[in-house]
This record gives sequence, structure tokens and C-alpha cells, in this order.
Amino acid sequence: MQEKKFKQFEQNLNTAFDSLKFYTPVMIALIVVFGMEYLKTGYALVFFHHCIAPILDRFMPYDDINYNKEDEKQKKYSIFYSIPLYVAIIVDVLLMIYTLYKICFTPLSIFQAIFLAFSASLSLGSTINVSHELIHRLSPFEQSAGIFNLMRMMYAHYQIAHIMSHHKYVGTKKDPVVAQRNESIFAYMLRQIQQTYIKAWNCENERVVKFHKASNPFLSIYNRMIYYSIAQLLVPTVVYKICGLYGLGFYLLMVIISVAESLVIEYIEHYGLTQYQDIDIQYDSSWNAPHKFSNMLSFRFERHSDHHVNAHKEYQVTQFNYEWPTLPESYASCMHIALQPSEWMKVMNTRLDAVINKKQLSQQQLVEERDIINKVLIKTFSIHAALFVVSFFIK
Repeated sequence: MQEKKFKQFEQNLNTAFDSLKFYTPVMIALIVVFGMEYLKTGYALVFFHHCIAPILDRFMPYDDINYNKEDEKQKKYSIFYSIPLYVAIIVDVLLMIYTLYKICFTPLSIFQAIFLAFSASLSLGSTINVSHELIHRLSPFEQSAGIFNLMRMMYAHYQIAHIMSHHKYVGTKKDPVVAQRNESIFAYMLRQIQQTYIKAWNCENERVVKFHKASNPFLSIYNRMIYYSIAQLLVPTVVYKICGLYGLGFYLLMVIISVAESLVIEYIEHYGLTQYQDIDIQYDSSWNAPHKFSNMLSFRFERHSDHHVNAHKEYQVTQFNYEWPTLPESYASCMHIALQPSEWMKVMNTRLDAVINKKQLSQQQLVEERDIINKVLIKTFSIHAALFVVSFFIK
């Protein structure tokens, strides 16, 4: 009996220790505060995100180990992995309040205010991953927490479109989320943001007709889009009342940047992986990456193939396999490449052809790919490092 208790204690201790890495989003939020209070610059997290994170992903060991069945069973329902999700939301709410306070009620220059808003937006955008995890949970409380967080960034319709459309039709013509081959990130964002919003209304109208027999689903009391649309106006209303038009402008700037960050990630995760018939979701519907730091920050969002096949599986037990479509870099690094469409297509179209033809990239292709990526990342590093230095001289 004592031996069994000790083994259980040891397992719980190991689980608790393993879960600590998923507090990385909290660290990210603290970088914003540390930069503002001690370095006197609002650009700290932007610099970290664009310059330090890609380096960490390059040099940290890969997160490519899967749990065995016994460990998976033990970790699957552990509360130790749920706590970081809620802590991340709470900390980011506090960061949003802190950011608006610094911008609106302290003598902060317009330049430092913009820098600070950009940094806070990166933290806000990362919590979309938290919402993504929670809206897939079966508990009404967890789903509600995810929706609440999306409402903060006026993006609650994502929950309906994501669950009812994207996961059902991923890769088909019915799914607006999947980026087409040779579609630039800028064309994608303009298309996706409007099509997804329309898709959310259509999906909800269909649900209301099916389950509530409503003759006019658009105005039905059962239509969640009505309540989401009203509820997510509360935050900007409160911000306007407390911080005025100036504060509202910066709040909307943070919302736009955070949603744009999410759209870039969605562009990356399914780029070119299209199918033209409604078939069961396969592991080749998403791009994956084994990079450790980004997986800690995103709650293993980069193990995306397994998530699409097993949508309700908790993030901590998702699987990774090199036989599934794999990105050349982490999602964080690929964001920089995606923002340069010509370079992105050179890299990803070659990878896409290899996936479609079920072939490995040749050594020459890998070398050419690495040269392109290094040039993009060095350019990005140089720009943001220079802006970080300049930010110390702008008061």
C-alpha cells in the first residue's frame, strides 16, 4: 500500500514538474512589464518574439517525444495541465489593464505607447491558443472560459466557425481557413477574415433551424452570434468610458494585431493542404513542427495534425510524427517567412510537392531552403534589433 502511494506521489510530482513549461505565456507577459518598468521601453516583447524566440527554437532540443499509453492516461486528465490555461488568461487580462493604464494615465510618448501596444498584442494573440484549447473541451465551464477570452479581442465568432466549419471541412472547398497554394498571406487575411465571419453566421443559422426549428434563425433568441456580437462590445465600451477615445484607439490596435497574428498562424498551419472531396480528416491535413519553445508557448499547437484527427484530445497528450507534413521551422519563425510571400512560396511549395508526392526533400533542396530561411530571419533580426536599440532613445 505504501509503495503504491509513493508511486502515485512520484507520478504526480513528475506531472506537476512537466507542466511548468506551459507557464511560458506568463513569462511572455512579464517581459512586457519588465521592459516597460526597468528597461523603459515598450519594445521588449516585440524584440524577444522576433529575435530571441527563433534562436531558442533553433537550439533547444526538439519536442518530438510522445508519451506511452500509461503516461498518457496519467497526464490526460491532470489538473496540473489545466491550471496554466487559466493563469495565462488571468495574467493577460491584467496585462491588458496595465497596458491601457500606462498608455492613458502616465506620461508615455506616442511612440512608446505604440511599442507597448504592439508588445501587449503579441501576448494577447498567444492567448487565442488558450481559447482554442478550451473551446474544444467538453466541459461547459471550460468552453465558456475560452469564449470569454475570445470576446476580449472581439473574436468570439471564431468559436462557432472553428468548431462547426473548420474541423468539419478542413482542406475542402467549404473551408475558408485553408490557404491555397500560391495565395499570399495578405490576400489570405483579407479573404479569411470576412469569409470566416460569414461562415460563423451561416453555421449558427443552420444549427438554430436544425435544433430549434426557427423560421427566422438570424433573429432567433437561440442564435449565439447575436449574444456574442452584443457581449463583445462590452469591453470596448468600458475601455471608452474609462480611457476615452485615445484608450479605445489603442485597445482596437491591440485587437487588430492579435487577430492578425492568429490569422498568420492559421495561414501557416494548413497552407496548400487542400482536398476536393469530403472525406475523413487525415493526418496530412496540417503542418506540424517539433520546436520546443514554440510548443511550450502555444500549448503544443504545432502538433496540429493529431489535434485535427482527435479534436477533443488535451494538448499535453497530443502526438507528433515526422511522417506527417512538417514545417522547416517553428510556427514563430515561419510567421516571418510568411510575411515575405515570394520567399515563403519558394520554401513551402517545394515542401508541399514533397508531401503530395510522398517524397523526401533532396540534400540540395534542404540547403537551398535553409539559405532562404536564414536570409529572412537575419533580415528580421536586424530590423527588430535596430528598433529595440532605437526604442531606448525615444521617450
